[in-house]
Amino acid sequence: MKVLLHIGTEKTGTTTIQQFLSQNRQNLLADGYLYPSSPGEINHTKLAIFSLKNTNIQNIHWQLGLTTPEQVSNFQSQFKQDLAHELSLNHDKTVILSNEHCSSRLTRIEDIEQLKMLLKEHFNEIEIIIYLRRQDKFLVSSYSTAIRSGRTKSFSFPNQKTLKNRYDYWNILQKWESVFGKNTIIVKVFERNQMIENDLLKDFLKTCKINLDNKYKLTKSYNESLDIYSLEYIRIINNYFSWVDPSRNIDSKRRKIVQLISDYSIKYYNNNDSLISQKFAEDFMSNFEQSNQQIAAYFLNRSDRRLFYEELSYSDKKEVSKIKMFKQFWRLTTLLLQKRFLKV
Repeated sequence: MKVLLHIGTEKTGTTTIQQFLSQNRQNLLADGYLYPSSPGEINHTKLAIFSLKNTNIQNIHWQLGLTTPEQVSNFQSQFKQDLAHELSLNHDKTVILSNEHCSSRLTRIEDIEQLKMLLKEHFNEIEIIIYLRRQDKFLVSSYSTAIRSGRTKSFSFPNQKTLKNRYDYWNILQKWESVFGKNTIIVKVFERNQMIENDLLKDFLKTCKINLDNKYKLTKSYNESLDIYSLEYIRIINNYFSWVDPSRNIDSKRRKIVQLISDYSIKYYNNNDSLISQKFAEDFMSNFEQSNQQIAAYFLNRSDRRLFYEELSYSDKKEVSKIKMFKQFWRLTTLLLQKRFLKV
């Protein structure tokens, strides 16, 4: 059997891809492809959870209510059985697996090797698909997602460990190459002008050798970025809501408020003020100049050694407009009062 393992990275349209695959399960089966449900109905998060050492419990474990090493071990055993059973019923299909946490959470060679052992039990052919987004855009988008997920700290430059494990793509790819081999890895660049017909889904499906015809249902794009003023408003709100309550259930009320603000911001408030300045972006990207060149030459065989072709383009960072901030805060507070999320 053959498997196409899509490992992200994060903030490269993974939700859009996963929604498409899950909504078109039956259509994919008709074309000879299985998007299994045992690793997750939409996002195959169980792949990363299975591969992490059972003592390395992270917030993604909480989604399944796993809080102890014993619970994780039991989950790992059950998941292996569930996956094996589903694959046995579709042994003639090419399997597609997708989870961005494989690239972001499996930072140790041992974790990646654990995933390989699982796959080798069922597949004699493995291809790994990874999309790379320019790191400054990845950083800004990650902050937006973190704020929507409950972060209370303001924006800051990542520490050295985060720079290496999350943003240094050469470091990530070297680990995966050491376990699976270079020939299994397909590197794609998350820039529209480097995608088939400037479209992520078409690019991904072409990579999987899936013909996109009329029977397939297309999905909308997900995880649009918010303006900096709405982000700051949500960050302040996060200080008054526990992201995770004592039983480790995500606070539904905070999520409801965040979703309302996000919908309003995206629909009615387009603002060009950027979170970072041109100088910040240049300084940040200087950390990856050599490693990005290595990827372009080694994995993409590019003589110009350029991984990304879009130029850095940020307005000069000025002090955040207090007037704009006040106006947006007033709009959002009024919106929440109208929806009766806040008591008056």
